[in-house]
Amino acid sequence: MDEGSGNYFGKKLLQGYYYKKMPEELRLSFGAAFNLKEKKVIDKLYKSATPNKYLAEFAKFMFENEEHPYIAKLLAKGMEKFIENHILQYRDELKKVPLHFVGSIAYHGRDFINNELAKKGLLATSFVRRPMENLIHHLREDNFHVELN
Repeated sequence: MDEGSGNYFGKKLLQGYYYKKMPEELRLSFGAAFNLKEKKVIDKLYKSATPNKYLAEFAKFMFENEEHPYIAKLLAKGMEKFIENHILQYRDELKKVPLHFVGSIAYHGRDFINNELAKKGLLATSFVRRPMENLIHHLREDNFHVELN
């Protein structure tokens, strides 16, 4: 149930790499960008306290290569699954409330998300990369201040 996440896409990239389903030129580039020695990968996935963070590290490569047909298909499919499983169940609510996306994957993958939403007749209102930055921006715009006693 992690479609569309860095964890999800990291798994898909590793699967493509190790199952040799990733096109060779992309596979070589991916292998050169990361230390993908089998022992290291197994340790990171099964002996680390945060394997999801390790998998999410591959997102940078994915977005740097998003125009490659293999990566574009991977992104489109992941976003489609995310929308089907996590957004469409709220179709009635979306008639009344805006749809916002938060996080680096959503922010960098917004074109793919928008394409998949459009297929379903939906529209995103905003994409926020880092929630804290967005909060600070809004507080500054509103001239928010706190008085300490």
